[in-house]
Amino acid sequence: MADQGSNPWKLTAIGIVLTVVTAIETMGFGIDDAGIALFVRDRGSGFDPGTVPSDRRGVRESIVGRMERAGGRADIRSSPGGGTEVAIEIARSDAAAREPT
Repeated sequence: MADQGSNPWKLTAIGIVLTVVTAIETMGFGIDDAGIALFVRDRGSGFDPGTVPSDRRGVRESIVGRMERAGGRADIRSSPGGGTEVAIEIARSDAAAREPT
């Protein structure tokens, strides 16, 4: 049986989680009758969103596009050396708002 502690995929996943957790500076989450909101700010190296080439669709499609297709919105603010802030909001659907709690 292989030593699971040396599994490179497991070690990579652990490394990613540790990187994300240690980079988060502020995080907030809220749910109310109007909808859901999430805010995350990291202290990473940041980037200039205006210089991201149009063929690089990671943030544009994975976050902003996905939220727009779901009827919500995403605001990404970042600058080189200044970390990144991501705020997403989505309204509750009329059907969900009418459901008894």
